[in-house]
Amino acid sequence: MISLQKFSAGWQHFFFRDAPPHVMAIFRLAFGSFLLLYWGLKWPHVPMIFSEQGIVMPLKISSERAAT
Repeated sequence: MISLQKFSAGWQHFFFRDAPPHVMAIFRLAFGSFLLLYWGLKWPHVPMIFSEQGIVMPLKISSERAAT
């Protein structure tokens, strides 16, 4: 079984080692661009999903059918 000291040393090495910031900067730019594109493509569908005139939840449908 791994000792607590080995685990702590591995943790410190993984999260706090010196590394060039270029890779992380490129990743952040790519991820931010992806999110802007993703939500930009979803924007026209927001009223359909999040309004009362849009998609109806199954619970509401079943309660309306039970009342009739």
